[in-house]
Amino acid sequence: MRVSQSAVSDQVSQLEDYLGKRLLIRASRKIELTGAGKLLLTYADKIFFNAKEINQVIRDEATGFLPASINIGMVGGISRNFVSKFITSVQKKYPKTSCSVLTGSANDLFKKLESHDLHIVFSLELPSKKDLETVLFRKIFCSHVCIAGHTHIIEKIKEKQLIEEVPFYEFVFSYPEEIETVLNKQLSFQPKVSARSDDIPLLRFLANSTDGIALIPLIGVMDDTEKEQIDTIIIPELGTVDICAYFARKGPYRSIAEKVFAAFE
Repeated sequence: MRVSQSAVSDQVSQLEDYLGKRLLIRASRKIELTGAGKLLLTYADKIFFNAKEINQVIRDEATGFLPASINIGMVGGISRNFVSKFITSVQKKYPKTSCSVLTGSANDLFKKLESHDLHIVFSLELPSKKDLETVLFRKIFCSHVCIAGHTHIIEKIKEKQLIEEVPFYEFVFSYPEEIETVLNKQLSFQPKVSARSDDIPLLRFLANSTDGIALIPLIGVMDDTEKEQIDTIIIPELGTVDICAYFARKGPYRSIAEKVFAAFE
């Protein structure tokens, strides 16, 4: 470490004086941590990591680069298609930057955002006043709602042909109009709901893997429609679903988030 033993001892003594606690038990041939010393050690790795990251962030800010890894939180129901497109856009602009994606509840991910363990959190939920005390947000993407299913089923619906009752999987959301009223105009039959969910990947799976139809944000099945695996009917009367990005209110992490958003636009 290129630091003398006496210098280390002086620094430890100064830290003990500052904390008002003994950190080490010094014996003739060995040194042991006290309870307070063991507790402090649990924070040491994170302190050193944060110090290293701060230095890197400042250097990146000066050169216009992003850090080696962007840490993204994804609230469970977010479309994997959207996240995939987002990562691709970032890596196209910053090829030396990788993305680390963590899924979880909004509450858990917001805590990690506030502690600077994450750079960005994506969620379908709009922020509360309490959230906005510590973070900023922006609507980064919006998607129409659609009916999705196998092509032969969607073709019959488009042609207003009567078809036998099929399973109907409904995306749980706050719509501007009554779903039943809107669907009565769009479909030649009244669908019977088989399941409701706010999980876009699950609804995508059901639209692909069953003979049913799903009411789902278009972004959730965009790849499938491009590959002609399924077909869709957009329902503009049901409005759009917004994907929100949350990030730090100030400091270098805010700057990082804004660079990432610019790469996606």
